[in-house]
Amino acid sequence: FQASNLFNLPPGNYTVNVRDANGCLSQTSATVALTNDLTLTPSADAEICEGSSVQLQAQSNATQFTWQAIPGLSTYTAASTTASPVVTTDYIVTATLGNCSVNDTITVLVNPAPIANAGPDQEICFGQSATLKGSGGVQYEWNMPGNAAGPAPVVTPDRTTEYLLYVTDALGCRSLQADRVRVTVTPPIVVSITPDTAVAAGDQFRLRASSLADNYLWTPAIGLDDPTDPNPLVTVTSDISYRVVASTDAGCRGEALVRLKVYKGPELYVPTAFTPNGDGKNDRFFPFPVGIIKLNYFKVFNRWGQQVYTSNTLNEGWDGAEEGKAQPAGTYVWMAEGVTKDNKVITRRGTVTLIR
Repeated sequence: FQASNLFNLPPGNYTVNVRDANGCLSQTSATVALTNDLTLTPSADAEICEGSSVQLQAQSNATQFTWQAIPGLSTYTAASTTASPVVTTDYIVTATLGNCSVNDTITVLVNPAPIANAGPDQEICFGQSATLKGSGGVQYEWNMPGNAAGPAPVVTPDRTTEYLLYVTDALGCRSLQADRVRVTVTPPIVVSITPDTAVAAGDQFRLRASSLADNYLWTPAIGLDDPTDPNPLVTVTSDISYRVVASTDAGCRGEALVRLKVYKGPELYVPTAFTPNGDGKNDRFFPFPVGIIKLNYFKVFNRWGQQVYTSNTLNEGWDGAEEGKAQPAGTYVWMAEGVTKDNKVITRRGTVTLIR
């Protein structure tokens, strides 16, 4: 070998033939040694929560780095890389300096994320409260005012509402997804009922109640054919008030009251004045029917004999206007004719004062 070729040989011991200037040949030995100054300090293992990342760093004076091709790394050819494993994973890095290489293994322990449980859906009545029943962690985050942090916050929603829950476990890991719970709120039970009514003694008719509820109870039961019917038949013998309570199977309740007043009849009772000012009191003028089942006509005339209103609908009434134009205060003439339940015709007439 030429002496200069020794630098291209792998490490080892070699015999070298040497020829001097006179052409004489001699032998000598030579050693090709490996100089390795590559360093790689073992890295500590890491522990993370599922869904998070960790920075991996090879502590070395190498000039080249190669990470094993495992999914979840931000780069595979740098000393530093970001790992985002979904399960516990071993990451191997190869550090190279010249012809020298060395490996290091870093284990990333992945703690599973906790699973939030917001509890069962609930149903409440308007105005009531519900206690939520969360579980799955040691810390709780609900999406509600006040940043409720416990597993069982008390809520009083005024409408059907969904609540989201995230939890954190004892290792500090947070749930990756929220769980939902729905609190269904039954709206206020508003009972529509027969208006207060004047009747003749002995009259029979049906009371009527309606609402979102399915169950009804009328009190007192006096004169009713079935106090649990929403529309019971009533026989009136004297002044009386009936209260109806409507309820759902979940216990939501609403109630209403109707007053029945007995007048001598059959008759058409007509007031002598009215005030159509929109205050909800005495705003309409109409003949009040007692024992009357049909209105043939009800007509109103001004002082010049011009008709300003006509109707054959019971309890409808005149609002003091003609074709949307308010009529002046003063005295007006009316005529009415009704039919009793035994088909007798009752005719009445008179005057009324419109007050503004």
